[in-house]
Amino acid sequence: MDGEAKYDVLEDCVRNVFGRVMWSHKIQEKQADIQSHYSLAMTLTNITLSAATSVGLFSIIFVDRFWLKLISTLASFVSTAIIWLSKELNLPDRIKTHRKAAVDYLAVKDRLQNLLMKIRFRTVPVERLAEEFSQLNESVNYINAQAPQTTDRAVRRASRALKAKNDDNITNEEIDNGLPPLLRKGNPDELTGQEEQPQHQQEH
Repeated sequence: MDGEAKYDVLEDCVRNVFGRVMWSHKIQEKQADIQSHYSLAMTLTNITLSAATSVGLFSIIFVDRFWLKLISTLASFVSTAIIWLSKELNLPDRIKTHRKAAVDYLAVKDRLQNLLMKIRFRTVPVERLAEEFSQLNESVNYINAQAPQTTDRAVRRASRALKAKNDDNITNEEIDNGLPPLLRKGNPDELTGQEEQPQHQQEH
Protein backbone atom coordinates (compact mmCIF):
# COMPACT_ATOMS: atom_id res chain seq x y z
CA MET A 1 0.00 0.00 0.00
CA ASP A 2 1.50 3.32 -1.09
CA GLY A 3 1.61 6.48 1.00
CA GLU A 4 -1.48 8.11 -0.54
CA ALA A 5 -3.55 4.98 0.02
CA LYS A 6 -2.54 4.93 3.69
CA TYR A 7 -3.68 8.53 4.10
CA ASP A 8 -6.98 7.68 2.41
CA VAL A 9 -7.61 4.68 4.65
CA LEU A 10 -6.78 6.69 7.75
CA GLU A 11 -9.05 9.51 6.63
CA ASP A 12 -11.98 7.12 6.17
CA CYS A 13 -11.43 5.68 9.66
CA VAL A 14 -11.23 9.13 11.24
CA ARG A 15 -14.36 10.25 9.41
CA ASN A 16 -16.24 7.22 10.68
CA VAL A 17 -15.32 7.96 14.31
CA PHE A 18 -16.00 11.67 13.74
CA GLY A 19 -19.52 10.83 12.58
CA ARG A 20 -20.22 8.65 15.61
CA VAL A 21 -18.89 11.29 18.01
CA MET A 22 -20.98 13.94 16.28
CA TRP A 23 -24.02 11.69 16.70
CA SER A 24 -23.30 10.92 20.37
CA HIS A 25 -22.73 14.59 21.16
CA LYS A 26 -26.11 15.54 19.71
CA ILE A 27 -27.93 12.73 21.56
CA GLN A 28 -26.47 13.77 24.92
CA GLU A 29 -27.31 17.39 24.16
CA LYS A 30 -30.93 16.52 23.31
CA GLN A 31 -31.26 14.32 26.41
CA ALA A 32 -30.15 17.23 28.59
CA ASP A 33 -32.71 19.47 26.86
CA ILE A 34 -35.50 16.94 27.44
CA GLN A 35 -34.72 16.61 31.13
CA SER A 36 -34.44 20.39 31.47
CA HIS A 37 -37.98 20.67 30.10
CA TYR A 38 -39.18 18.00 32.55
CA SER A 39 -37.54 19.83 35.44
CA LEU A 40 -39.07 23.17 34.44
CA ALA A 41 -42.51 21.62 33.98
CA MET A 42 -42.38 19.96 37.40
CA THR A 43 -41.25 23.20 39.05
CA LEU A 44 -44.00 25.29 37.45
CA THR A 45 -46.63 22.64 38.25
CA ASN A 46 -45.51 22.49 41.87
CA ILE A 47 -45.62 26.28 42.19
CA THR A 48 -49.13 26.35 40.71
CA LEU A 49 -50.38 23.60 43.02
CA SER A 50 -48.82 25.23 46.07
CA ALA A 51 -50.51 28.51 45.20
CA ALA A 52 -53.83 26.73 44.67
CA THR A 53 -53.49 24.98 48.02
CA SER A 54 -52.77 28.25 49.80
CA VAL A 55 -55.72 29.99 48.15
CA GLY A 56 -57.99 27.06 48.96
CA LEU A 57 -57.01 26.92 52.62
CA PHE A 58 -57.42 30.67 52.94
CA SER A 59 -60.86 30.51 51.30
CA ILE A 60 -62.03 27.84 53.74
CA ILE A 61 -61.88 30.46 56.48
CA PHE A 62 -64.70 32.35 54.76
CA VAL A 63 -66.48 29.59 52.77
CA ASP A 64 -66.94 26.19 54.37
CA ARG A 65 -67.46 23.96 51.35
CA PHE A 66 -66.55 20.27 51.04
CA TRP A 67 -65.46 20.55 47.40
CA LEU A 68 -63.09 23.37 48.33
CA LYS A 69 -61.52 21.26 51.07
CA LEU A 70 -61.24 18.31 48.68
CA ILE A 71 -59.53 20.33 45.94
CA SER A 72 -57.10 21.86 48.44
CA THR A 73 -56.25 18.44 49.84
CA LEU A 74 -55.72 16.92 46.39
CA ALA A 75 -53.56 19.86 45.29
CA SER A 76 -51.46 19.50 48.42
CA PHE A 77 -51.11 15.74 47.86
CA VAL A 78 -50.05 16.13 44.22
CA SER A 79 -47.61 18.89 45.15
CA THR A 80 -46.01 16.64 47.76
CA ALA A 81 -45.82 13.78 45.23
CA ILE A 82 -44.08 16.03 42.70
CA ILE A 83 -41.52 17.11 45.31
CA TRP A 84 -40.84 13.46 46.16
CA LEU A 85 -40.58 12.48 42.47
CA SER A 86 -38.24 15.38 41.78
CA LYS A 87 -35.89 14.22 44.52
CA GLU A 88 -36.03 10.62 43.31
CA LEU A 89 -35.30 11.53 39.69
CA ASN A 90 -32.57 14.01 40.70
CA LEU A 91 -32.99 15.83 37.40
CA PRO A 92 -30.49 18.66 38.07
CA ASP A 93 -27.63 16.18 38.52
CA ARG A 94 -28.75 14.17 35.51
CA ILE A 95 -28.85 17.27 33.37
CA LYS A 96 -25.31 18.19 34.44
CA THR A 97 -24.10 14.67 33.64
CA HIS A 98 -25.58 14.72 30.12
CA ARG A 99 -24.25 18.21 29.44
CA LYS A 100 -20.77 17.16 30.60
CA ALA A 101 -20.85 14.16 28.26
CA ALA A 102 -21.96 16.43 25.40
CA VAL A 103 -19.07 18.83 26.12
CA ASP A 104 -16.59 15.92 26.29
CA TYR A 105 -17.79 14.60 22.94
CA LEU A 106 -17.60 18.08 21.43
CA ALA A 107 -13.97 18.48 22.56
CA VAL A 108 -12.98 15.19 20.91
CA LYS A 109 -15.02 16.10 17.83
CA ASP A 110 -12.97 19.27 17.39
CA ARG A 111 -9.73 17.33 17.77
CA LEU A 112 -10.88 14.79 15.18
CA GLN A 113 -11.70 17.63 12.81
CA ASN A 114 -8.21 19.02 13.34
CA LEU A 115 -6.79 15.56 12.60
CA LEU A 116 -8.76 15.41 9.35
CA MET A 117 -7.22 18.74 8.38
CA LYS A 118 -3.71 17.36 9.00
CA ILE A 119 -4.51 14.28 6.93
CA ARG A 120 -5.74 16.43 4.07
CA PHE A 121 -2.55 18.56 4.15
CA ARG A 122 -0.32 15.44 3.92
CA THR A 123 2.51 17.30 5.68
CA VAL A 124 2.70 15.01 8.74
CA PRO A 125 3.87 11.38 8.38
CA VAL A 126 0.91 9.01 8.29
CA GLU A 127 2.38 6.96 11.14
CA ARG A 128 2.27 9.95 13.50
CA LEU A 129 -1.27 10.75 12.42
CA ALA A 130 -2.30 7.14 13.00
CA GLU A 131 -0.82 7.30 16.50
CA GLU A 132 -2.74 10.51 17.22
CA PHE A 133 -5.93 8.88 15.95
CA SER A 134 -5.34 5.89 18.22
CA GLN A 135 -5.08 8.18 21.25
CA LEU A 136 -8.24 10.04 20.25
CA ASN A 137 -10.04 6.75 19.79
CA GLU A 138 -9.10 5.77 23.34
CA SER A 139 -10.55 9.07 24.56
CA VAL A 140 -13.78 8.33 22.71
CA ASN A 141 -13.98 4.87 24.25
CA TYR A 142 -13.48 6.35 27.72
CA ILE A 143 -16.22 8.93 27.20
CA ASN A 144 -18.54 6.21 25.86
CA ALA A 145 -17.97 4.18 29.03
CA GLN A 146 -18.71 7.17 31.28
CA ALA A 147 -21.60 8.69 29.34
CA PRO A 148 -25.07 8.30 30.91
CA GLN A 149 -27.79 6.34 29.17
CA THR A 150 -30.16 8.17 26.86
CA THR A 151 -33.76 7.62 25.78
CA ASP A 152 -35.28 6.84 22.39
CA ARG A 153 -36.83 10.28 22.43
CA ALA A 154 -33.39 11.89 22.58
CA VAL A 155 -32.22 9.65 19.74
CA ARG A 156 -35.19 10.69 17.59
CA ARG A 157 -34.54 14.37 18.30
CA ALA A 158 -30.85 13.97 17.49
CA SER A 159 -31.76 12.10 14.32
CA ARG A 160 -34.00 14.94 13.17
CA ALA A 161 -31.35 17.51 14.09
CA LEU A 162 -28.59 15.73 12.18
CA LYS A 163 -30.85 14.27 9.48
CA ALA A 164 -29.33 10.86 10.23
CA LYS A 165 -31.28 7.59 10.05
CA ASN A 166 -29.59 5.51 12.73
CA ASP A 167 -26.46 5.08 14.81
CA ASP A 168 -24.88 2.37 12.64
CA ASN A 169 -25.45 3.93 9.24
CA ILE A 170 -23.82 7.35 9.06
CA THR A 171 -23.36 8.42 5.46
CA ASN A 172 -20.61 10.61 4.04
CA GLU A 173 -23.21 13.32 3.40
CA GLU A 174 -24.21 13.35 7.08
CA ILE A 175 -20.57 13.52 8.18
CA ASP A 176 -19.91 16.29 5.64
CA ASN A 177 -22.71 18.32 7.21
CA GLY A 178 -20.62 18.52 10.39
CA LEU A 179 -17.37 19.51 8.66
CA PRO A 180 -16.10 22.72 7.04
CA PRO A 181 -16.53 22.68 3.21
CA LEU A 182 -12.85 22.05 2.42
CA LEU A 183 -12.75 18.95 4.65
CA ARG A 184 -15.80 17.36 3.05
CA LYS A 185 -15.81 14.43 0.63
CA GLY A 186 -18.30 16.11 -1.68
CA ASN A 187 -17.49 18.44 -4.54
CA PRO A 188 -16.45 21.82 -3.03
CA ASP A 189 -18.04 23.65 -6.00
CA GLU A 190 -21.40 22.04 -5.22
CA LEU A 191 -21.11 22.97 -1.55
CA THR A 192 -20.20 26.62 -2.06
CA GLY A 193 -23.80 27.73 -2.26
CA GLN A 194 -24.62 25.96 0.99
CA GLU A 195 -22.04 27.67 3.19
CA GLU A 196 -24.37 30.49 4.19
CA GLN A 197 -27.11 28.07 5.25
CA PRO A 198 -27.13 26.53 8.71
CA GLN A 199 -25.69 23.03 8.67
CA HIS A 200 -27.99 21.70 11.39
CA GLN A 201 -31.54 22.65 12.12
CA GLN A 202 -31.70 22.95 15.90
CA GLU A 203 -34.94 21.80 17.42
CA HIS A 204 -36.83 24.30 19.48
